[in-house]
Amino acid sequence: MRSGLQGISHIPTYQDTYWQETKELLGWEQVPHKAAIWKVMGYRPLPHVWAIHESRATHRIVGGGNRGGKTYMASSEVVPYMLWPNTTGWVVSKNYSMADQLRLEVQGWLTDRLQITRGTRLDTLKWGEYYWSPKNQRLQLWNGSRLDLKSVESPDSMHAVPVDYIIIDEAALCPFFLYDNRLIPRLIDSGGWILSIGTFEFLQGEWFEEYFDIGQGDNDLDIASFMMPTTKNFHIYMGRGGEELKDVADDYHTNPKKVMKGNPDITWPLKPGTQVIINNIDLKWLEKERKRIDPRTFEARYLAKSAGNQFRVFPDYNISTFVDKDKAEYDPDLPVFLAIDPGGTYAVAVVQFKTAHSLGLESVNELSSGYHCCIIDEIYLQTTTTTHEIYDIVTSREWFSRLWHQPWEEPYHGCIDVMAPEQRRTWERKVREEIPGFRLRKKKVGVAAGVKTLQYWLDMGSLWVHPRARWFSTEMKRYHYKEVSLARLETGDPRAKKNPVDSWNHLIKALIYLLVIRCGYWGKSKESAKVSREKASEYSRKRRQEEYRRRVIHG
Repeated sequence: MRSGLQGISHIPTYQDTYWQETKELLGWEQVPHKAAIWKVMGYRPLPHVWAIHESRATHRIVGGGNRGGKTYMASSEVVPYMLWPNTTGWVVSKNYSMADQLRLEVQGWLTDRLQITRGTRLDTLKWGEYYWSPKNQRLQLWNGSRLDLKSVESPDSMHAVPVDYIIIDEAALCPFFLYDNRLIPRLIDSGGWILSIGTFEFLQGEWFEEYFDIGQGDNDLDIASFMMPTTKNFHIYMGRGGEELKDVADDYHTNPKKVMKGNPDITWPLKPGTQVIINNIDLKWLEKERKRIDPRTFEARYLAKSAGNQFRVFPDYNISTFVDKDKAEYDPDLPVFLAIDPGGTYAVAVVQFKTAHSLGLESVNELSSGYHCCIIDEIYLQTTTTTHEIYDIVTSREWFSRLWHQPWEEPYHGCIDVMAPEQRRTWERKVREEIPGFRLRKKKVGVAAGVKTLQYWLDMGSLWVHPRARWFSTEMKRYHYKEVSLARLETGDPRAKKNPVDSWNHLIKALIYLLVIRCGYWGKSKESAKVSREKASEYSRKRRQEEYRRRVIHG
């Protein structure tokens, strides 16, 4: 089935340069744009919502507070696409009931604002009619455009149909597996877009938070993210002069008494330039509740901020702070190090150490002697992979030649898990065919001490990650201590266990190996981390003496 959008992907928002390009592409004299349709609908986007509508990113992520206007915004985005002939859209949510909330909003726009009436039969739809089929979960207009509801509980229904756009409602409750395996493939024909809206959920929707973080900064993934906090769900009306209270209330389809209550100091009729706040929620009520609600819960439910996971090993890591393309860009004048953790997931962190001065920063890291750790690239394969296959990938990267170190540079070229001697030999044998003297070091590193060391590098602002190293950021968000049951969620100590859960930590472990080998543990000198044979013998002798005394004393 041919896409109704005919290759333009996005309907223009205004009569701008993109609108002109769309006209030329389609060969039409006029192209409808969203702002004109919204004017007829009486839809007034909130000031901070315009950026969402204007964005032409393939992946738009909207983190919003409860009653922040997410569904209202998304439904108004859908209507212009439904009025465009022969388009197909999906609304996806945890279940059909939740997806139906957005459909009801869209249907309300059609009937209440655009006077489109409900037809009795799909096969006899007349101009200006729509038909809703509860059986097929489909809203269809006379022009051939349709909106289908999908539930994540029925993934097998997400096949075979090309789609122009997709809305995921309450995205934090939807598994990421469906995103790339069921939803995105449906957009290939049209080159369409996907809009994911939701509230951040504690211990759920990690992908939603990760994509939100990515979209907050520069990225080459065509992801853009936005915030819709509950506290900004209001309009600002600027008086022209002479407007009565009822006129303004009717213009915004709200109760006049509600407008008066929210603006007690305003006299009517309005004077030119008078500012009127049109609240969509009760802000005074919300402020009272703020005193009672846990701050972390309030931020997630009403301020559109990440819920946070108190069981995360590195809770302070965030993409906006530590991901920096300029600082972590490959420098051909500096040596490159490989930090390798082979196994079920074969992970390789590609690292350069840059001076604080070259980055325009001050050095406060006592371990690094003025250097910052920069992850310039990564290799991350979650399938059964051999070292030979990884090596082929390594040799194709631009930084491969700098694995060759000058005589005055480091005498080793990286590190590998101490439990992988066979892979170490394979690496050294293969690379030495290109780079004589290639050497990987190994060292047994305690989990708790390694975590403490990496946390120190974060605290000192000495770690920078390139945007292409996405899996490293994913691991930093997902590496966690064992979670407690819901019954103990408020009282359980997230760090009661000494070591975190041994998953989502492959690149993290590899990097810790390299940092400890190069600069030592935080909290220990390099010397104190080593134990000579004499000291080991002394410790053993003392331990045997203590055990002998206990046996004698206790009979």
